[in-house]
Amino acid sequence: MGPLRTTVADATALKASDYRLTYTASGVDITRLSDGAITSFGSLPAEHDGLRFEQQAGAAATGDSFVLRPFANAARTMQMALTAPNQLAAASPVAVTPASGNSGGVAIEQLYAADNSANLTSPVTLSFLSNGSYTVSGTLDPANPPPDNAGPPPSYNYTPGQAIRLNGWSLTLRGSPAAGDSFGLGAAPAGSTAQNSGNADAMLALRDLATFDGVSLSDGYGSVLSRLGTSVQSAKFASEFSSQIATSTESARAAVGGVNLDEEAARLLQFQQSYQAAAKFLQVAQGAFDTMIRIMG
Repeated sequence: MGPLRTTVADATALKASDYRLTYTASGVDITRLSDGAITSFGSLPAEHDGLRFEQQAGAAATGDSFVLRPFANAARTMQMALTAPNQLAAASPVAVTPASGNSGGVAIEQLYAADNSANLTSPVTLSFLSNGSYTVSGTLDPANPPPDNAGPPPSYNYTPGQAIRLNGWSLTLRGSPAAGDSFGLGAAPAGSTAQNSGNADAMLALRDLATFDGVSLSDGYGSVLSRLGTSVQSAKFASEFSSQIATSTESARAAVGGVNLDEEAARLLQFQQSYQAAAKFLQVAQGAFDTMIRIMG
């Protein structure tokens, strides 16, 4: 059979795990190795935990099993794309322009490219109605959500501070619009500096995006740091404890088999004095013997 392939289908549903794919008589079992959970599918391709599993060619036999490691090289293949801050494309490719006759009750809070849409920079106009909803006209992406209200005219409900996502961009407005207020969206003019933080805002939004197991990048990073700090502290404590044991063991070994210079010096003095005392005893005995010889002779 041909090779198996995994691609990311939904980044918000990913799980930090390897997978075992096993062909059965009724289909395919996908086992998440981190917890042993098994999910059965009738055939491939199949989507599971934010991943799309595909068999590229050939046919598999019942009992065939494969281990897939979709994240094994995630960190290994990371590379630095930018070497200087001025290489960062912080500006949004989309710009929004309020109509000159707007009441001024609505302010632009944020605009950035959220999806890779072919209609990202296509001209679009948002026009607010008297009931607070808005209509959309212009070149629209077929993937846009349908209007909330059938109309006529069909319109979308507006909530201050809630992002409006159409044509691949995300626009956030604040305030209360008046009937007739409108905003035009389209390609940002070349060299424009207004509203130039759209891409930077989009990257900042990744901080709060659920990435693995429903946890955001910022929370996941904090969890990693916490585990790392705990591991470092445990390793440091184990190192200090082992060092103390090694010191105590070495002291005990030295007490049994080592040489104490002070003790050995004291013993040398003791042996020296003993030798001197024995020599004195022999000298006295020799003197007494010589005296006896002279008397008897």
